[in-house]
Amino acid sequence: LNFKPGHLDTWTIQSTGCDCPDNAEDKSCACCAQGGCLCASENRHKCVQCGLETACGNVCNVTLSSAQIKQRSGRSTGELKSSPYLKGPTLCWYRFEPSA
Repeated sequence: LNFKPGHLDTWTIQSTGCDCPDNAEDKSCACCAQGGCLCASENRHKCVQCGLETACGNVCNVTLSSAQIKQRSGRSTGELKSSPYLKGPTLCWYRFEPSA
């Protein structure tokens, strides 16, 4: 997937400037593109495809549900990027749960 000019990546428009979920007056959270969701509190300066929030910090050893991705982002495909902090050699597992 390609990202639009001016965006930081496919799902993140900018790293700060948008409301944080737990405090609407706090504008230190990332602004997400359509279909993107804010990462958890430890990484609020980044967005990922909705349904893949568990893979924000470390895309290793995760379960991905196609139904959840479709429901949350409206897309039938997903995009995984390995963390730049993941150093090898290492072993990761990915469990994909198909739609019923």
